Amino acid sequence: MTARRGSRRGLVLAGVMGSVFLAAMESTVVATAMPTVIASLGGIEIYSWTFSAFLLASTVSMPLWGRLADQLGRRGVYLAGLSIFLLGSVLSGFSQSMGQLISFRTIQGLGAGSLITVGMTIIADLWGLERRAKMQGYFSSVYGIASVAGPLVGGFLTDTISWRWVFYINLPFGLLAMAAIGVGLGSGEVARGRPTFDYVGTAVFTAAISTLLIGLVEAGRGDSWMRGPVLGLLALSGVLLIAFIRIERAAAEPVVPLTLFALPMVRAAAATGFLSGMAMFGAVSYVPLFLQAVTGSNAMRAGFVLMPFVIGWVA
Repeated sequence: MTARRGSRRGLVLAGVMGSVFLAAMESTVVATAMPTVIASLGGIEIYSWTFSAFLLASTVSMPLWGRLADQLGRRGVYLAGLSIFLLGSVLSGFSQSMGQLISFRTIQGLGAGSLITVGMTIIADLWGLERRAKMQGYFSSVYGIASVAGPLVGGFLTDTISWRWVFYINLPFGLLAMAAIGVGLGSGEVARGRPTFDYVGTAVFTAAISTLLIGLVEAGRGDSWMRGPVLGLLALSGVLLIAFIRIERAAAEPVVPLTLFALPMVRAAAATGFLSGMAMFGAVSYVPLFLQAVTGSNAMRAGFVLMPFVIGWVA
């Protein structure tokens, strides 16, 4: 019985780590392929949205996936999120225009939001408190390796096969991860009682982050931030964020428990993640475009140039 339980845990761990690897790699693997994608599909004026759409969708959906996992059970929710991620990956590979690619990347991001959030919850459920630190170390290692490998894998696939395989490569590994989790995790536990969700808070949070991101993208497309559309979007985002805070304080089941930010460690981690992520994704998004469009480098060389930066970020 103990050996069987251990083998099931091993399958779950392999499936979760594989899924986390795919989600982490997807945030950087596209970078070295995008200049070639633009040459094929056009749409350089909306170039940044291929990254922003994925990150926005995954960020906004993370709290919702966590709530769904608490209410409906880990196994089904995780497999649903992984299925959406793989569907978005396949559709992204079939894209015939930049608009389609951005739309399908949004679907991919919605699924990716579940992989790390619910994956960490599953690991915490299966291993005791004394081993969770070790599991967190595994998570960090996998995330770091995936982030470093992403630009190189993207460059290699783009130069040797096609940029579309940057997305197709997720399918076989994702299916293996689904099989491992489906077998290893069993039926999962479903919470009793009627599922409760903070629909209003989720909608306001999504609108606030979306308008903020659209405003920042619009600001970057002009020669000044002091323009009506930019100021209007940023002001609307600020109003929505204030409304979101008020809604969460009154909600019985908040999508984001604001009491967490009373902890200095949480505040420090959030600020560090915000600043480091802003620097990393800004460089990962535009350095390959400069190298390939201006200096004439190929996608693989652009991946090598990004490696020191990503290694430093991971370390």
